[in-house]
Amino acid sequence: MSVHINRLSKQLRILLNIFVIFLIFLIIDRFIFRHRIDFITYSAGTLIACLTLGLLDSDNDLRSYAFQKKKQPLLIAVGLILSGAVCSVVLWIGVESSVTVGETWIILAVCYPILLILRNLLLRIFMKKRKSQTLLILYSEHIPNEFSEEALNNAVDYGTVQTIRVTEYSENEIAEIVKIAGSIIMMGDVSEDTADTVILNAKIQAIPIYIFPTIKNISCIGSTTAKISDTPLLSLKIDRIRFLHKAVKRLFDIFASIIGLIVLSPAFAVIAILIKLGTKGPVFYKQERYTIHKKRFDIYKFRTMVNDAEKDGVRLASADDPKITGIGKFLRAHRVDELPQLLNILKGEMSFVGPRPERPIYADEYSRTVKNYDLRYMFRAGLTGFAQVYGKYNTTVPNKILFDWMYIDKFSIWLDIKLLVQTMLVMCVKEASDGVHEDMKQETDRRDSAEKQTQETAVLQ
Repeated sequence: MSVHINRLSKQLRILLNIFVIFLIFLIIDRFIFRHRIDFITYSAGTLIACLTLGLLDSDNDLRSYAFQKKKQPLLIAVGLILSGAVCSVVLWIGVESSVTVGETWIILAVCYPILLILRNLLLRIFMKKRKSQTLLILYSEHIPNEFSEEALNNAVDYGTVQTIRVTEYSENEIAEIVKIAGSIIMMGDVSEDTADTVILNAKIQAIPIYIFPTIKNISCIGSTTAKISDTPLLSLKIDRIRFLHKAVKRLFDIFASIIGLIVLSPAFAVIAILIKLGTKGPVFYKQERYTIHKKRFDIYKFRTMVNDAEKDGVRLASADDPKITGIGKFLRAHRVDELPQLLNILKGEMSFVGPRPERPIYADEYSRTVKNYDLRYMFRAGLTGFAQVYGKYNTTVPNKILFDWMYIDKFSIWLDIKLLVQTMLVMCVKEASDGVHEDMKQETDRRDSAEKQTQETAVLQ
């Protein structure tokens, strides 16, 4: 019987966070503050720190433990800053506490390095466990190229990785093969009968199983069971977001965008000067995009390319595009070029979290060629989202649509907050902003001749 490592490690992370933070509070109180910290302060500090780490931790992240270990210092550093900021605000607004703001930062500065050490030890334990297991990748016709690359990058954690073409085996043989697995990843092209056999035997053996979805079957994601007499049915959710959630989401967008524009105004001024010093042209530019119900609007960004970048037509930026300016590379790498969209959010054209808006030149073709693409127009376009947190700039369009649909299906205010916090981590990771691969760029070039007139339009000279 296999242990579901990801679920277990998540539970242990939560318990570890609570135990370590609360214990350090007690120790510091005993030897430094001489029993001055009250129980409510203990509990509030622990809760704030644990909630922050919970927002930063990724759920069901199957990437290698080596990758996750590499991410831990950044996660802990951002967690420390966010926890300290929240505690400082709580104390600043006048909440009675037995510790000062400075003392709170000292306590957190002690907690988080210890947490980093213990979390790395926990990762090492689970890495050893995974190395004793076999990962089965089941497919019928082929394994998608983008999945194969990710699987190879992460296979080092498993003792054995086996790819099985299920059409070459009988159902009884498949049932026996499943029993040797520690984890199973099944492609979406596997037949229904074979998939049923795999899922049934995996459940009997308590083996974690993951299905690589396709655009064709996402319409049933999030369905619930129903029945007519003795006939079972699947009930599909139609209204993905309630009126109250819409109101709360919009109020948050208005309030947070106003605060963001005020707080970031000095940074905007510095960036504007650097852009002007770097190359001739405007500081900002606007482009036409689609938002909810496929409404058109102008999106605002800091200019990151030379002023006449699209004089020969519209193209997606490649990883080493010579048209990207020096300051533009930095702004793109850390997603800072997107910050002027706070104005779009304030105007109601966008939200903080939602599917990223596409340009009509690309979106119209995706609507024709990518099944279920228009599902993304159920929500207002977002500054960040599932695809931005868990994908990259060069993530394939079908995979971006799957991410968008996962967000629509799982939407909650808590999920919005979690994605916003995790975006802070993404802004520190250069790989997330990599340009398109060469084959994607060539495909764009073939489409390009249809609409060469689309240009960046300056809104500030």
